[in-house]
Amino acid sequence: MIFEFIVKGIIIGFLASLPVGPISILIIQRTIRNSRYSGFYSGIGAATSDTVYATVAGFSLSIIIDFIRVNEIYLKIGCSMVLILLGIVIFFNHPEKKIEKLNRKPNTLAKNLFTTFLLTFTNPLVVFLHIGIFTTFGVVLNVTRLNHAVLILAGFFVGAVLWWFILTGFISLLKNRIDTKIYSWFNKIAGASIVIVVLVSLTIVLIRNIRI
Repeated sequence: MIFEFIVKGIIIGFLASLPVGPISILIIQRTIRNSRYSGFYSGIGAATSDTVYATVAGFSLSIIIDFIRVNEIYLKIGCSMVLILLGIVIFFNHPEKKIEKLNRKPNTLAKNLFTTFLLTFTNPLVVFLHIGIFTTFGVVLNVTRLNHAVLILAGFFVGAVLWWFILTGFISLLKNRIDTKIYSWFNKIAGASIVIVVLVSLTIVLIRNIRI
């Protein structure tokens, strides 16, 4: 039974981390620009934030979910502004000019983890993705069975971290075959992708909330 809860949590956490979005692009960009550790620790930050929202989704905390639903447009606009700014900064960054500095300077892994956690946390709408996945698997966390909930959430975190471990490892392998001059082009692609994805997502939310 314990094994079943953990495995189910791992599968849900893994699937919840699969969708490609601004955070995924950021983690890939950090892996290429800095190192696999930089990308992986950023992934752990995202996984931690996702686990927090998975807790909300699993327990179906109606008060928080209702607040998110009512303030969806404001939360989306705030989150979008932060991510668009991030995309612009990445677009104009020139990593090939910083290679020597990065090699001499140790990676601030804790900073990578914390910043990605905050960026992921600024998008509470992800809770609805988790609700959908939990519903699909027929998982409902119950306070009266707290030990079951802890096992599922622990599995969720492991599954999310596993995805980032696999992704950053794969990107790291490709990175070793890429000339450093290509990094700046990837930065432009990554930065532009973040801005485009966020603008499209924001446009959809705004259109959906327009009252004619």
